[in-house]
Amino acid sequence: MTTPIKIVHVGLGRWGRNWASTIVPTVPSVETVAWVDTSADALAAAQAELNLPADRCFQSLEAAFAATDAAAVLGPVTLPAHAPVIETAARAGKHVLIEKPFAPSLDEARRLTALADQAGITLHVSQNYRFFPAVLTTHRLLTEKALGEVLSVDVQFHRQIEDSP
Repeated sequence: MTTPIKIVHVGLGRWGRNWASTIVPTVPSVETVAWVDTSADALAAAQAELNLPADRCFQSLEAAFAATDAAAVLGPVTLPAHAPVIETAARAGKHVLIEKPFAPSLDEARRLTALADQAGITLHVSQNYRFFPAVLTTHRLLTEKALGEVLSVDVQFHRQIEDSP
């Protein structure tokens, strides 16, 4: 068995807490060694909801990097936070998995990918929907023309995330 990659999970809003509670625990090749959110309220909510150890919760990536031997960053953060997370991780030589869309413009995307290249890190943008069974089945049915000639397809993805009390 390979040693899990150690990550810092940054972004503990509602969506980030969902990643921390339902997605990351199902990936045996990942070990979260720190959690980060610039909002003290979001950090406190995540600590309470997810039973996170206080000594592994930080309000900055720099503090989390200083306290751990993480190799990468998972960033389920809002779009305005993408560039700062990527920039901080690149300066520290940490790989990054960020959500889509990863940049607000093509110029910004080019700048961030160039920064990642210069730092020698992998910058990966999450696009997990394309591997969901419904998407794969739809693709197969369309390719096989199992339903005849299709003129239009409308696909919507929704995931209910309940608010914490």
